[in-house]
Amino acid sequence: MININIQFQNISFKEKTISIFNKYKLEIKQVILFRDKIIILGMPKRHLTPPCDYIDKDFSKDNVFVFDLQGSLLSNFGSRKENNDFISYSDYIEIEGENLKLYYQSNYEAWCDIDSGKFIREEYVFKK
Repeated sequence: MININIQFQNISFKEKTISIFNKYKLEIKQVILFRDKIIILGMPKRHLTPPCDYIDKDFSKDNVFVFDLQGSLLSNFGSRKENNDFISYSDYIEIEGENLKLYYQSNYEAWCDIDSGKFIREEYVFKK
């Protein structure tokens, strides 16, 4: 059995518990169960901004985590970068076919391979 506790930001697997906030300094925003994987979208807590001791000073880390059903981290990705400079976190995720679609601010979207976390396609989308 897998238990996700949003209030305490924990995911409990059969033999271990992962605290998303304590380990990654992110709070759980979205959870997707896809086949034999759990996909977590994490976001920094808005009220915890530097120089707060509780948040990681490196805002450029990825915020999408893919775990197997035993709790092993398979991949993590999600932050948008250009020339290795951090631009933004993914704000929302959804499954599209066999891939994960990531939505960003500024009408930017990307598609990633769920297993590897590699970006397949990225584009600006201008909606009317």
